[in-house]
Amino acid sequence: QLRRDAIAVALRDRVYVYTLSDLGLRDKIYTTDNPNGLLCLSTAVQDMVLACPSVTDGHARVELYGLRKTVLLEAHESSLRALALTEDGTHLATASTKGTIIRVFRVSNQSCIAEFRRGVERVTMTCLRWSWDHSHLACCSEKGTTHVFRVVTTPEDDGKNKKHASSSSSSSSSSSWYDKVRKKVGRGTHDLKASVAQIRGVARPIACAFVPDLPNTLAVVGWDLEGNGVLLLSDYYSSENNKNNNNNNSS
Repeated sequence: QLRRDAIAVALRDRVYVYTLSDLGLRDKIYTTDNPNGLLCLSTAVQDMVLACPSVTDGHARVELYGLRKTVLLEAHESSLRALALTEDGTHLATASTKGTIIRVFRVSNQSCIAEFRRGVERVTMTCLRWSWDHSHLACCSEKGTTHVFRVVTTPEDDGKNKKHASSSSSSSSSSSWYDKVRKKVGRGTHDLKASVAQIRGVARPIACAFVPDLPNTLAVVGWDLEGNGVLLLSDYYSSENNKNNNNNNSS
């Protein structure tokens, strides 16, 4: 990962951060086994924010270099498979190797402010990306469907989840937090927010990104069934509106 003043490199069990001007070592962070090289850097703020796996499976570590502060997030019970940090470093999205649930955390108070249901079957997620205005998240997986989620943050969300942050220091409270999440998931998918748009057309998507010059447009890159490279541009806003209209008609 690269930004104007620094470059970060993820190895299997650690992350190295270098100053870009002279390639001097700025930081070394130990992680749990990280075969996918999960690593994120903020790019829109002067004080760098870095996110990577912690030394505990399923947990994320966020370094706030401007504040000289380390934040630990108890994201999932399974190992992390995807991380996505907003450009300003204020929010972190996470997904585990199960690939069924995506969680969004506010970094400032370590609160989980949103949970999204990608599906019920275990998949390998290949990409997780924020939109430029931080209002949407997109993810793609080996299943061939790219999901788009609407992210809405409110003060009520922060207050409701502060207890998650305050309990992050003890293992017993961590188990209690996971128990609550388990019960929530067990009641059914209606308790977790579903995607507002689903994009198909790339049989094996490997990456997705919101196009800055084309509003409401998502680019999906991958392979077709014959092994040819494919680039798909999709207007997810139209898909979202069609889904909302169908829901209104059915109700």
